[in-house]
Amino acid sequence: TTATRTTTATRTTTATRTIAATTTATRLTTFMPVVVEVTGPRLYCYMLMLTSGEEKWLVRMQYARGLGAFACDSYSIFSSDPFWLGEGPAGQGDEVTTAIGEVAAYMAPVPGQSQKVWHNTAPFLEAWKALAAEGKFRRSKADFLVKMDPDTVFLPARLRSKLRGRVDSAASTYFRNCARWGSLQGSLEVITYAAAERFFAGLDSCKAALAWNDWGEDWFVDHCLAFLGVGTSTAYDLLDDRWCDGRDVSCTGDSAAFHPFKTQKAYLRCMAELLSGQLSD
Repeated sequence: TTATRTTTATRTTTATRTIAATTTATRLTTFMPVVVEVTGPRLYCYMLMLTSGEEKWLVRMQYARGLGAFACDSYSIFSSDPFWLGEGPAGQGDEVTTAIGEVAAYMAPVPGQSQKVWHNTAPFLEAWKALAAEGKFRRSKADFLVKMDPDTVFLPARLRSKLRGRVDSAASTYFRNCARWGSLQGSLEVITYAAAERFFAGLDSCKAALAWNDWGEDWFVDHCLAFLGVGTSTAYDLLDDRWCDGRDVSCTGDSAAFHPFKTQKAYLRCMAELLSGQLSD
């Protein structure tokens, strides 16, 4: 198909999706022949993607090359309708997204401000329900639940390294990752397994208590977790995000994620800079 040809990569090895937390495994990225040691906390990653415009090609490229969420120990990808992502690294099998139905999201100012933001809590509520119901997350025995945007350049190995020993994954904790606003930035959301379970169980309570209709999903997650009594920790080294810092992002730092990179070309250029720095370290 056209999609497969567009996202063809040099497939040097395959990556094992589920890796025991107590073992060390070697994963070769299909983007460049760089050996990455996979150790530390187990990550369950998810994203909600659009099936139109550039975003579908961006996610298909990540899947074909085993990048971002697809380099986590386990993952779920949600979209309004079932969407074929392609064959994956080394052609190991087809993958189709989990459909949550068509739920509207829109750009508009938040009350009292002029800057427009995505009002996208409603579709994410459906994704969270599906994530809790499908059972993969609970079966994964993950230490952390990680959400990223499709246009986030994300390095799971770096995140594992940064999370190792940082908090007890059995504790109910989430990370605020934007120093400028002291907030949770939606391009990378990291919460412990225990916090995720409390979040899923408390979604209806948060919907009833919070004015979420005017919020973006990251604002909802932050306020819902706080409302439910989940502990918070600052982790300003996890994410480099233009919408947090108000400047262009450089893919030369040691963060675990970089945002936004909305085209395949921009995403791969950032990834090349990161891997080049890794090789020179």
